[in-house]
Amino acid sequence: MSFARRRALSLELDGAEESDTERGRKLSQAVHSAVGRGELAGGSLVVLHHGEAVVSEAFGFADLESRRPFTVDQLCYIASLTKPVVATLFAILDHQGVVSLDDPIAKWLPEFRNVKVRGETAPAQPLRLWHLLCQRSGLPGNRDPGAIRSYRQLPAPGQAPSSRQGAEDRISFGQPASLAEIVSGWASGGLFAEPGTRFS
Repeated sequence: MSFARRRALSLELDGAEESDTERGRKLSQAVHSAVGRGELAGGSLVVLHHGEAVVSEAFGFADLESRRPFTVDQLCYIASLTKPVVATLFAILDHQGVVSLDDPIAKWLPEFRNVKVRGETAPAQPLRLWHLLCQRSGLPGNRDPGAIRSYRQLPAPGQAPSSRQGAEDRISFGQPASLAEIVSGWASGGLFAEPGTRFS
């Protein structure tokens, strides 16, 4: 059974016997459950069908410290907009049987076959496609020591990556790099945490 089928947010949205209202209700329930489990802080959900809002509601908190509720018209800072698009496309490919969200990343990127956690041990479970799509891969986040400052740069030949000490520690690179070199750099840099245990 695939990850998409096991997750609480998985929904049977293509059942011909269900109305759009029922599908919207299921989606709303799944999102509220995710907030209850602490997987989401909050957000707003609008589902349109033929130009009509089937679901339009807010859930959770816009600010966890002040416990200010999220509203449907809440303004948000949004970054990395390609991530939800790519994750949606991979969910569709999983549904079609082209890939599995449970596939180990090493199946597609062999550079990750021997990846280590903090340079010491193999992860307790393989790094999987869904870990990357949920930003729970264990790779360093932007604010972690060892995070890559420029995804388009690698060290010059014979030169080790330089880094600064402190909270803003980053790896600094010196020359343009190909996508294959960048992937290899991420794999050799290793994981900051066990896959699936930490958002970054």
